[in-house]
Amino acid sequence: MSTRRRFASVAVPLPLDKTFVYSVPNEMVGKVKPGMRVVVPFGRQTLTGYVVALHTKSEVRGVKPIALVPDEFPVFDSAMLELTKWMSEYYICGWGEVLECAAPPGMASAGRKRYRLKTSGQGILGSFAFTDDEQAIVMALRARGPLTERQLRRVVASTEGMNAAIAALEKRSLIESEIVAPAPRTRPRMVTVVTVRAETMRNLAAELENLRDSRAPRQADALEFISEQDGPTPISKVVKCTGVSHTAIRGLAEKNLIEMNEVEVLRDPFGDVALGMWGIPEPFELTAEQQAAYDTIAQVVDAGEYATFLLKGVTSSGKTEVYLQIVDRVLRAGRDAIVLVPEIALTPQTVARFRSRFGDQVALFHSALALGERYDQWRRVYRGDARIVIGPRSAVFAPVKNLGVVVVDEEHEPTYKQNDVPRYHARDVAIMRASRTGSVVILGSATPSLESLYNTQTGKYSLLELKTRISDRPLPKVIVVDMREEAKEAGTRVVVSYTLQEKMTERIKRGEQAIIFLNRRGHAPFVLCRECGAVPQCRECQVSMTYHLSTDMLHCHYCNARRPAPDKCGECGSKQLLFLGVGTQRAEQNLSTLFPEARIERMDLDTMLGKGAHQHILQRYERGEIDILIGTQMIAKGLDFPDVTLVGVINADVSLSIPDFRAGERTFQLLTQVAGRAGRGSEAGEVVIQTYSKDHFSIRAAQRHDYDAFAERELEYRRQAEYPPFTHMVMITIEGKDEAMVARKSGEIGRAVRAELARTRSTAVEVLGPAPAPMPKLRGLYRWHLTLLSKHTKRLHRAVRAAVAGHTSDTHVRVRIDVDPQTVA
Repeated sequence: MSTRRRFASVAVPLPLDKTFVYSVPNEMVGKVKPGMRVVVPFGRQTLTGYVVALHTKSEVRGVKPIALVPDEFPVFDSAMLELTKWMSEYYICGWGEVLECAAPPGMASAGRKRYRLKTSGQGILGSFAFTDDEQAIVMALRARGPLTERQLRRVVASTEGMNAAIAALEKRSLIESEIVAPAPRTRPRMVTVVTVRAETMRNLAAELENLRDSRAPRQADALEFISEQDGPTPISKVVKCTGVSHTAIRGLAEKNLIEMNEVEVLRDPFGDVALGMWGIPEPFELTAEQQAAYDTIAQVVDAGEYATFLLKGVTSSGKTEVYLQIVDRVLRAGRDAIVLVPEIALTPQTVARFRSRFGDQVALFHSALALGERYDQWRRVYRGDARIVIGPRSAVFAPVKNLGVVVVDEEHEPTYKQNDVPRYHARDVAIMRASRTGSVVILGSATPSLESLYNTQTGKYSLLELKTRISDRPLPKVIVVDMREEAKEAGTRVVVSYTLQEKMTERIKRGEQAIIFLNRRGHAPFVLCRECGAVPQCRECQVSMTYHLSTDMLHCHYCNARRPAPDKCGECGSKQLLFLGVGTQRAEQNLSTLFPEARIERMDLDTMLGKGAHQHILQRYERGEIDILIGTQMIAKGLDFPDVTLVGVINADVSLSIPDFRAGERTFQLLTQVAGRAGRGSEAGEVVIQTYSKDHFSIRAAQRHDYDAFAERELEYRRQAEYPPFTHMVMITIEGKDEAMVARKSGEIGRAVRAELARTRSTAVEVLGPAPAPMPKLRGLYRWHLTLLSKHTKRLHRAVRAAVAGHTSDTHVRVRIDVDPQTVA
C-alpha cells in the first residue's frame, strides 16, 4: 500500500463558516471518499462530520487523523455536496449543519471517546499522589475497565473536576483515550425464514410419515405447512398458523429437512394508506388546457433540460393528473421524480394517487414515520428500488440517482420554509437542485406565491394556466357574512351565523358533507377579567394563553406551557371571568348543540397526535362516516372529497391580524384554498365566509375567485414599500434571557451592519432596526429584530456575514439569521 499521505476536508455540524483538515490513516486510504461520514476528534469532543474533498497535500500543521468511518458507502454524491455547499452560502450557515439536515435518518450517531488505564501505568499507580477526582477515575477504570465520559461523570462530582482529572492523568501517561464506533439508531429489520429443502420435497410424503411414526406429529404439521407456502416463509408465520414451537421448527433444520435463513424485511410505511377513491390506476383523458400544459412540460423533459414551470390552476382543475402523467413520462425516460407536499395531512391522498398508478416504485418520506420506516425508505431510494419520492420539505434531499422532475404542490405554502438551521425553503432548494441536474420543476398552486408569480413576469419561470375545473364544474358560490351585523341582530357575538346554520341544515338533510375551517385551536383564545381587564399570559412568551375545554387548562400554543384554568382573576381576585373568542373546540361544541344528529369530527394538532391519525380520519370522511369536519389549516388545501358541497369559514380575520406584510396574501390564499374544497363532485358547492372585515380587498378578491386582481393590487403595494419580491430580505433575530443584554447586543450588531455598509460604500442595502420583535418574548427569550432589504443578493449577504461575524459566540445571547423569511413576527 502507498505510504503517501492523504488528507480530507471535513465539514462538521456546527455554525462554522469553514471546513477542517484531517489526515486519512493508511488503512482507510481508498475507503474514505467524498460524501462519506467520518468520526473525528474536535477539541475535547468527537463529532460525526462529512468528507467534502480529498487532498494529497495540506498546509495545516498538527493535523489529527480521522478516527472512524462508520459507513461502507458515501451518503452524498458530488451533486448533493454542491447543492448543500450552495445552501450554506445562501442561507448563511455552516456547511456541516446543512449536511446534517440532509443526512439519512437513523444512521449511527457520533462516536464516543472511551478511557482506559495504560498498560505501562498499571504497575506504578501507587507511586503517585492523586486528587479525589483522579483517584475516583483510576479506581473506576481498574474495577470496570474502559469507560466513556458519560460513565465517568457518575463517579466524579462535577464535569469541570472530571475534565481536569482526565487531563492530569493523560499528562502523566496513566490513562489513554480511544474513539469507539457509534451505535446505529436503527438497523435493517431481519427475519428468520424457512424453506423446505429440495431433497425433502422430493420425498415429502415419506418424510411426513417418518416424523409421525417417530412421535413428532407437530413437526410433521409444521413441515407440511411450510411445503404448501409459496417461497420462504417467516418462522413467526409458521408458529402462528400451526401452533408449533420455535424449538420444534429448529429441530426440522437440525434434521436437514428445512433451511433457515436471515433475510431483510422492509418495514411498511403505507399500511394504513388505503387507495380507495383517491387512487385511479388508469390515466384520465386530459382536457385541452391540461394537454397544452402537459405538452409544454413534456417537450423540455424529452430534451433533458432544466426549466421551472408555474402551473397556476384553479382548485379542482386537474393539476395532479398533469403531475402524474409527467412523472410517468420521466420514468419511461429512465429518470426519477420527487413530489413535495406542504403538509403530512395531504400525504395519504397524494401517496394513494401515485401508488395506484406506479405501485412499489413510490417511496414515502416524512417525519411522522417510525425511524426504522424512514431508514428503510431512504435505502430503497438509494439502491434505486423506488424511483418516486413523496413527502414534505425534507424529501427534497432524497438520494435519487437520476432526477428528472421535481413537483412542488401548493408551492405557496409557508410550511416549505424550515424554521431551524438550516433555514432553507424547499421550493427554492428544489429549483437549485433541478438546475444542476438538467431537471424540470413544476410549481403547482391555485394561489401562487407572489414571488413565483413575479418570477414568471421577469422570465425566470414559465407560466402555464388551468382556468376551468374538470368537466366545466363551476367554482363554488361564495357568500360573505358581516359578523358585526350578525351580532347586532342577535344582541351578542355568535359563533355560527344564521346563514351558515341554514346552509348546513340543508346539506345534512340531503346527506352531503361540510367542512368548517377555523385557524385557531382550543376553546377560547383568551380569558378576560370583567373587573380589571387582565388577561392571563404565558410567563415564557408574553402572549395570551388559550383555554382548552377538553383539559380545563390554559395552553400556550408557542412553548406548550400549561396551567390550570383560573376560577378567579390573578390580579384583582374577581370571579367575573370571560372566556372570549372562538377556537376549534368551541366551534365543535357549538355545532354539536345546533346539529345533535350530525356526525362531527375535529382535525387539528390536538386531535392528530397518534401515528396514522391523519389518514384514519380522512378515510372515515371519504366513506361518509362524518357529516361535518372541523379543522385548522391542515384541512384547507389539497383534500378532494366529491360529497363536500359546503365550506364554512369561521372568523376569516384571524390571519389578517398578524403583524406581517404577507398577512393579506396569507388570508387570500387560505380562503381561496379552503373554498376550493367545495363542489368538487357532481353537485355545486357553496362557501360561507364569516368576517368582521368584509370590505378588506383580500376577502373581496377571494369571494370573486379573482387571483389576478388580488395579485395586481398586492404587488403594487409591495413595489411601493420595497418589500419582496422586489427586494431580498434577511432578518437577524437577537434573543436571550436577559432583556438588557439582548438590547445591547442588538445595538452592537446594528452598528456593525451600518459600519460595514459604509466601509464598502454600499447604499443599496436598507437597514430597519434593531427594534423589539412583534412578539418580544417567546419561549423564555427576549427578542429583537434587525431587517435588511436589498435588490442585490450578494451585497446583502456579504454585509450580513461581515457584520455578524464575531457576535455568534456569545453564550448569553443567540443570533439567528433568516434569509428570505416567511414571517416577520
